Amino acid sequence: MNGFRPFAPFQGPQIASREFRYIALMEHPLPPPTFTDPADFARLREALLNADYSTSGIVSAMRIKNFEAIRTAGRPVMLDRTSAGRPIDAFIRLFLLRVPVARDQITKAIAPLSFDSVAASRLIVPGENAGEFISGFDMLPFEGFILTFDRPPREGNEPYTDYVMGIGGSTTSLGMQMVRRRSRATLDLGCGCGTLGFLATKFSDRVIGADRNQRALAIARFNVALNAVTNYDIVETDFFSAVQGRKFDLIVSNPPFVISPGKKFIYRDGGMQGDGVTETVVRGCCEHLAEGGFAHILCNWAHMKDQPWDQRLAAWARGGDGRTGNSGGADMLVLRTITRDPVEYAMQWISETERYLATEQMWTRLNEWVDAYKDQGIEAVSGGLISLHKSGDRPGWFDADTSPEQGAGYTGEHLAQMFAARDFLHAIGGEAGLPHRRLRCSPQLRLSQHVQLTPEGWQLVEAEARIDPGYPFGGVLEPLVMQFVLRMEGRETVAEAINAVAAENGRDVAQIAPRALPIVAHLVRRAVLLPVG
Repeated sequence: MNGFRPFAPFQGPQIASREFRYIALMEHPLPPPTFTDPADFARLREALLNADYSTSGIVSAMRIKNFEAIRTAGRPVMLDRTSAGRPIDAFIRLFLLRVPVARDQITKAIAPLSFDSVAASRLIVPGENAGEFISGFDMLPFEGFILTFDRPPREGNEPYTDYVMGIGGSTTSLGMQMVRRRSRATLDLGCGCGTLGFLATKFSDRVIGADRNQRALAIARFNVALNAVTNYDIVETDFFSAVQGRKFDLIVSNPPFVISPGKKFIYRDGGMQGDGVTETVVRGCCEHLAEGGFAHILCNWAHMKDQPWDQRLAAWARGGDGRTGNSGGADMLVLRTITRDPVEYAMQWISETERYLATEQMWTRLNEWVDAYKDQGIEAVSGGLISLHKSGDRPGWFDADTSPEQGAGYTGEHLAQMFAARDFLHAIGGEAGLPHRRLRCSPQLRLSQHVQLTPEGWQLVEAEARIDPGYPFGGVLEPLVMQFVLRMEGRETVAEAINAVAAENGRDVAQIAPRALPIVAHLVRRAVLLPVG
């Protein structure tokens, strides 16, 4: 191999005498949870409700500021604050802290559900000490639901190939970014335990959760029954195979997007060369979106040698090779969060998902990944959110922006406004069409002014603009731009406002206008300024 060599090759007598192998891959030995009596789902739901096993209930019981504070509270503190023997203490210890709980305490907590039923469900399994039990799965509150999923592997152990992830950072990020408008039909592609689909049930007539992992499907069905959700169907699919011919107002997907050689873990590896999984999902979304529908894919994509990455992605939305049969187009907005070189990208994922490897195994694995990137012509890998909007028969537009890693609360509506703003710019011919248009500031715009004392008095130095709630784009406005923005109340045209600012500051409008229009267009693209009428 001709890949990256961080150290001298691991060979010679010092390695030859040492056992050197990867741990064998295997499926999870504990079957998914289930109840033989359907009424037990309601009984468990009642027990959790009575104990107030909710986000607010856990925060109150553990006397912490918010749910995220669990990460920093410290294990001794959490154990001390769940030692009173209350039902919520048993649930927190079982499903959040993952520590053994005595049988009598579990029996008290799960009433009216019987202990034998919950033990048979595999939600709990015997612990090391007689009379104690531990959780077989994690179970956490999320946005008004209770979701069950696999416990993460113990430190130093390899995840099972069919491991079903829980409520991770990427899932919650995608959930906060998806457009939450009324949907007749929503598809959660690669649903896992069902998290995104559950969020969508709140504003969708019907939700389909689709996955190829049989274990994920079983756990998602358990969660549907536990939460008594009636508008959520779970189906097995290979990409879009189970929904051919169907159209959706919303598609969300957090697929196994990691660009890796081989197909090791279902939740991580798509098993296709390069960013083939991302391309397949994007093209499929274009085919299955209803008119006016949105799709959101949290994913990675490759930067190929001698081919701009944005041109590749734009072609996917156009269906340029005919694979989707998409006669219309889809507008594509890419919010890029990260870009990493091949070594950094490979090391990130190997160290995060294969921590069980010994040091020399880790380097060997790294070489495998980097060699594969070199063979495929991959020079870098980016990650972020690809969003699509079905645009009918007209050709779709493509645009990209650099996105902050963390949104400020729910950002989905801001994202929809950015699509509408770009539609507006395309309709008027770009910035050249702005002078005779009227704009207004977004109702979510928040401005912070920075002033400085000068001999002439307090003078505006600069201002910061942000959308709240919305994407926390960093934005510093110079004084003239700030004055322009403050005039955007929908009464003046852009040209009139530029003329007024120029006159107030003794500036030549002929010099200001050419420089102002690109700035105005930029503020429109980010939905800081919105069109009127």
